Amino acid sequence: IFIPDDDARNLIEHVAPRWQLAARVVYHYGMRVSELLALTPENFKNGELVVKRLKHGRTTRQYIVPELQDELDRLVKSLKPSERLFPISRKNFWRNLQDAANRSGVDPRLAHAHAFRHACGRKWAKLGTINEVAAMLGHRSIQATAMYTTLACDAELSKKFLR
Repeated sequence: IFIPDDDARNLIEHVAPRWQLAARVVYHYGMRVSELLALTPENFKNGELVVKRLKHGRTTRQYIVPELQDELDRLVKSLKPSERLFPISRKNFWRNLQDAANRSGVDPRLAHAHAFRHACGRKWAKLGTINEVAAMLGHRSIQATAMYTTLACDAELSKKFLR
């Protein structure tokens, strides 16, 4: 299950302000909730977000999305090096996404962080190779990546190949 970009943005708009940055980070980086909740200021180095991906994944180094830069910088500077950026629980994060789904009209079945991860995989698959998507998600095997990047042929995809 993945959440379409319009629904993801709508959902994030309706998340309580306290949870919005966390939701945007999950959305932009395709993170698992556990990866998000483990973030500390030490994950931010030289303008990059460095994350050891879970499930035996690789470490990813990704640039900070410009629309998140200032807010993340302020948060990181306000914390001690080992202090968690988002000291919340998985269950509370899920509950807040569910509440936002009810307020926004987004299908609650799509209102979970892993749907954002699948959406990232699909979006990135349209932009790059499966090896690049595997690197972004921190996967060690192409098989793990393939299930996130299954694409339906649509008009946009066909434009890429029918030029």
